[in-house]
Amino acid sequence: MLPYSSPFLSGQARRTQATRKYFYDQVPWEDAPLTLDLGCGNGTITLELALNTPYVTAIGIDIDPTLLSKAVKNSDHNAVHYLLADATTLPFRSNLFSFTLDHFTLMWIEKYRLALKEAYRTLRTGGLFASIEPDYNGRIEAPLRLSDTKPLAPPIIEYLHNLGANPYLGSQLPLALNKEGYKRIRFGVLAWEFNKPAAQKEIRGEANLLKAHGIPWTPPRFTFTPIFWVLGEKT
Repeated sequence: MLPYSSPFLSGQARRTQATRKYFYDQVPWEDAPLTLDLGCGNGTITLELALNTPYVTAIGIDIDPTLLSKAVKNSDHNAVHYLLADATTLPFRSNLFSFTLDHFTLMWIEKYRLALKEAYRTLRTGGLFASIEPDYNGRIEAPLRLSDTKPLAPPIIEYLHNLGANPYLGSQLPLALNKEGYKRIRFGVLAWEFNKPAAQKEIRGEANLLKAHGIPWTPPRFTFTPIFWVLGEKT
């Protein structure tokens, strides 16, 4: 089970909502109103796909049965379905989906290129793959934590490494999609309004996450982690 609570996942989903809306507006839903949510977690985004894109059937997969059971309980919608499955070996036929979304999932998959390959296989021609992933290589904290005048790495990076995650995946994805055959690749970094209460809430959420796993961290006055969005097409 990944070390994230259902409220933490819901908070992540709120931060990236505007970017997902941009993704949805690009999808050729008329070709096949069927979408896949890779690593659906508690189902927040899977349900959103069905509610905000008319006539679309949304399928969410996850390898965590605990989170998946929460998704099932949280979603009573006849156009939403959940499945216990591995993103690197998708149990679907080829050329099926118009849209596949990765939302903070690939960073937890060691062989994430296999997941990209499977997503490509199961997309229809003209279908889109979208990803939202962080890159902690660009992490900013102020004031800096210093040791002998040298900046110390933020604790969250060591924590993610220890769990087997790739905290630097975000900036690596455009090239990875290109190597797996995706075309018309677009990407960028999410905007973030630092003066909003949501920013402080996110910092507190990260601190609580570290504290729950025995890692002391005093939140700095300011912190920012680049979140990359990537969009690629199967042609």
